[in-house]
Amino acid sequence: MRSAEDIILKPYITEKSNDGLNEGKYTFIVAEDATKTEVKYAVEKLFQVKVLKVNTANYEGKVKRMGVHEGSRPDWKKAVVRIDLEPAGPKEKYVRVAEKVQKLDKDGKPVVNKKGEAVMIIKKVKDKNGKLKVKYKVDEKGRVIREKKTYTPGSYLEKGGKITPSGKKYKTSIEEFGVGQ
Repeated sequence: MRSAEDIILKPYITEKSNDGLNEGKYTFIVAEDATKTEVKYAVEKLFQVKVLKVNTANYEGKVKRMGVHEGSRPDWKKAVVRIDLEPAGPKEKYVRVAEKVQKLDKDGKPVVNKKGEAVMIIKKVKDKNGKLKVKYKVDEKGRVIREKKTYTPGSYLEKGGKITPSGKKYKTSIEEFGVGQ
């Protein structure tokens, strides 16, 4: 699948497109072969918004003359994207809790960090194929314990269950992209 930057080329700014901003309608010039689904995912990825509807229109390039020479402008595609003006906010996700054990050195003594706290590591066990797998905490009935984590769109879950924001420097709002100025 193509990247979002290859699908959305630039904003399409006219008086009519600026009138739709209050209703949550943003207009972009997109790649000619982009589908509505690709445009939807590209806008959601670039701007972290919820897309409700996508309308597209194909335009043929105008025929232009300069003296006796005739040529045409390139064909292009316009997409009008309607976004949700009242986003849900942070999302919640249930993740498995890994079982941790205290780290031991070569002599069998517990390892402590600079603050004097015990260093904990994730417990791993070998499965029937000999691969190491993470051992998860289970309750008395044998079910895996899950804990609720809240995260904001654009963040991801690291090893160990820590949620970190993405370090990518994309434009985070549609206004930064140049629409509505």
